[in-house]
Amino acid sequence: MRKRLLELGIDGQFFKNLVKELFSLCYGDIKEEKQKQEQRDILAAEILGIA
Repeated sequence: MRKRLLELGIDGQFFKNLVKELFSLCYGDIKEEKQKQEQRDILAAEILGIA
């Protein structure tokens, strides 16, 4: 299997980069969602006159 992957020009670095990219995409989405939730909370507080 490894020999075949090397024949295709795919090495460990490719997989490391792939995993890193996928993780950053997922983490980035989570981070954006948290920011959106915080903005909604602030807006709700302002509407209710709490802030």
